[in-house]
Amino acid sequence: MKILFLNDKGHDDVNNWSGTTAHMARMLEDRGHQLYYIDYLTGNFFLRCFYRGLGILTGKQIKANREPNVLKSMARRRDREKKKFEYDLIFTPNSMCLCYLKDEKPSVFYADATYGGMEGFYPNFTNVSVRTSKNGNFHEKMALDTCTRAIYASQWARQTAIDCYGIDGAKLDVVNFGANVDSSYDEAQIMRLAEKRWEKEEKCLLFVGVEWERKGGPKVLEAVRILTGRGYPVKLAIVGCQPRLSEEEQRAVRRYGYLSKKDAGQAEQLHRLYEESFLFFMPSLYECAGIVYAEAAAFGLPSVASAAGGVPDMVIEGESGYLLSADASPEAYADFIERIFQDREAYLSLCKKTFTCSKRLFTWESVGERVDRVLEAAAKEKSETLKQRRT
Repeated sequence: MKILFLNDKGHDDVNNWSGTTAHMARMLEDRGHQLYYIDYLTGNFFLRCFYRGLGILTGKQIKANREPNVLKSMARRRDREKKKFEYDLIFTPNSMCLCYLKDEKPSVFYADATYGGMEGFYPNFTNVSVRTSKNGNFHEKMALDTCTRAIYASQWARQTAIDCYGIDGAKLDVVNFGANVDSSYDEAQIMRLAEKRWEKEEKCLLFVGVEWERKGGPKVLEAVRILTGRGYPVKLAIVGCQPRLSEEEQRAVRRYGYLSKKDAGQAEQLHRLYEESFLFFMPSLYECAGIVYAEAAAFGLPSVASAAGGVPDMVIEGESGYLLSADASPEAYADFIERIFQDREAYLSLCKKTFTCSKRLFTWESVGERVDRVLEAAAKEKSETLKQRRT
């Protein structure tokens, strides 16, 4: 299939969205599709600057990428450039790229959230202006009405499309995201890693996230403090951010800062942390998906997380880790992790199940198979719709 791939960033940027867009593009190419790219569909630069400045002046969040004038300028560029290509289907990881689209070809977007699901849920979707709320919901509904099919990374996101916009569930599919790491391990290698993790006296808990507060960092730190207070030799590895820590907290923590996947040395360091850590521990307060959970699973590293937002589709309860409620206390997490520390066979079994789950659900190859089925269905549905219109 010839696919026109629309994006508001560069399709090959492995640092954008944790590499998800780049892996989506590669996934479609690996499935044998021919892709044509229109990147950096962001709308008029001066308009975006104007709305950002207006937000500063009013003290309210005004999201430029939801403003009609910005989206219409984006659409004009998209419509000019798409005339250069002969394509069978339009695909995008950003629903806004379909706004103001008039095209007889089928269109599909693959996202992790709706605007309605984000507003009042994510910190940067609070204190929004009335105009942003109105425009955000208006354009999300427009994209959903325009597309032939919408794919979401979680049941949570899909449900928000139904609840907030009244979209027929038959139009909405769920396909979890894949792991944005290249892992070539087999089960025997994973079990050797798991044995080494268990044998280490000092157990390393791994946290990977840029937004310390939103990702539940303070809960992680307090849970580690409780565990060390109970006599367990625990270290916390923090990747992606540099939170301020007291001298006492620093003794149980190693901070690595941001590790770029574009840098071979830094990417290798991140891989080693996934290999050597005992658990992946990120109890997010708000989370649309959490691709890092899939990355951890690729190394047979089980996750302990919260059941916030779309996380239950990225951490499969009892298969690739365990979920506590979104409001669970640090002590509850410490109690749960302590039980894992005490059962060798259960831990090794969980590592094995985590790797198996990764191969079944979280490789982009397995994701591609499911996405392809949606694209084929979208093409068929659009063809039948056009036939009905012409008869």
